[in-house]
Amino acid sequence: LGRRAGSPMLTAADANDGVGADSGGLYDSLRRRRLQLAARKERLQQERTLLEGVGGERPEKALEQLWSHWYGEEGAAPRAALEKAERRLMQNPDTAGEAEALQDIAASFPDWAEPLNRLATLRYMQGEYASSVELCRRVLRMKPWHVGALGGIAMCHARLGNEEQARKCAEAALPPERSGREAWVEGMLVEMDARLADIPEE
Repeated sequence: LGRRAGSPMLTAADANDGVGADSGGLYDSLRRRRLQLAARKERLQQERTLLEGVGGERPEKALEQLWSHWYGEEGAAPRAALEKAERRLMQNPDTAGEAEALQDIAASFPDWAEPLNRLATLRYMQGEYASSVELCRRVLRMKPWHVGALGGIAMCHARLGNEEQARKCAEAALPPERSGREAWVEGMLVEMDARLADIPEE
């Protein structure tokens, strides 16, 4: 089509400006992606070190640090929001607003397992055991080694009368004795290493 009379002519400089803007946007997007992958890998490596400690001589300390890591995976402000919601739900688990707060946090951070785990805890406290099971399953798809979700799903199945499922889930949970705990941790480290290998290099 011909250029309409009176309409501005596109110059080579204009075209180059457009290409430059597109290239800059693509570069920024790729840079953000690389930073996200690097942060994700670093967090998982930290988590691996903490999980390894669960099989050691001071499992209680390692578990405490692991829980702290899970709460803080998305930074200080999201952690504070999660802890605030948890304090309030522990005071009054029947308040609908606390479920909404946890759901909002989970929706804002879809790769963060802990808000889902807290929501699973709330549903258990409210007697909604089937809902809690589904939430625990979502947590375990993200983190098969999540000791809270593993124990929680076994408790839910017991409440639901699913004795066989409760037994299997209890067997999959972190064993209390050291020998069993060490073997459990080793198995989970294999799973974690596979996930680390799946994260693309920068």
